[in-house]
Amino acid sequence: MGELLKGMGWPPLRGRPAAYILVLAPHNATKFHYFDCGIASQSIMLGACSLGLGGCMIASMDRERLHRELGLPQGMEIMLTLALGYPAEEVVVDSIDGEGNIEYWRDEKDRHHVPKLDLNTLILN
Repeated sequence: MGELLKGMGWPPLRGRPAAYILVLAPHNATKFHYFDCGIASQSIMLGACSLGLGGCMIASMDRERLHRELGLPQGMEIMLTLALGYPAEEVVVDSIDGEGNIEYWRDEKDRHHVPKLDLNTLILN
């Protein structure tokens, strides 16, 4: 699991993603490939949500090990991993607090809280 969920461990088999999609780009990609990969990934996630699926975009992973173990082509780089499945938990998106804390946490009802920047911070007037 990610560094922000220390001590949580992997979910039981019934709670794990049903599928993973690796988003790849050439090693010699331009900066525009990053935008393209993000746009494609978000489109996949929106399509999955419209079908009742949940998902998570994962950027923190051991890319070299994953590349090697899956036997991916040498000239390609893993940009993102998309995990898809039926949601097994409730996720709440919170605004990042005044101290800039981005740590995930669980409340007394076992809801998964994920702090994110709010729109007022992201949109310049």
